[in-house]
Amino acid sequence: MSRPLATGALALFLGFLGMGLSACPSAPAREAAATPATPTPAPSTRPALQDEPRRHPPALPAPMALPSSPGEAGVRELVSAFLQARVVGDDSMARNFLSPNAFEQYERHEQGINLLAISYTGFEILSVKAADANSWEVRIRLRREDEPVEEMLFVGPGEDMSGTKRTWIVRGAGRP
Repeated sequence: MSRPLATGALALFLGFLGMGLSACPSAPAREAAATPATPTPAPSTRPALQDEPRRHPPALPAPMALPSSPGEAGVRELVSAFLQARVVGDDSMARNFLSPNAFEQYERHEQGINLLAISYTGFEILSVKAADANSWEVRIRLRREDEPVEEMLFVGPGEDMSGTKRTWIVRGAGRP
């Protein structure tokens, strides 16, 4: 008979122990209850930015290896990578392919050229012509949602935006 009594007493003791623990909040729970509520931030009152063309704060491009194959093949490779960065809207990547002069031309929107636009959907390289011993003129077409835009890129050796000497860099841009 003492066995069922001991088991019952143990169950009763564990029941009181469980109630005692649940009735007493833990230290983290007490601290959380004592912490004042954080105010909700007010909504932003800044005006929305225009979508076209995309603008980003000036920044030095990220160092990267640019295509440097010799001749027309290297120029086509560089221009294709540059145009792909523009189509996907990667401003910092697109800047890697520009000389300071070309960057300024895009920033000033000379002849209506934009480095990035949300409506670019693809590109074509229309022609690649040697201008002299180490410079190339590349005529391109950027497809857009409304109508395509053509540009002339001037590619040759030079320094990029960070001052690194490159085998090929876009040294200038404009309308054909």
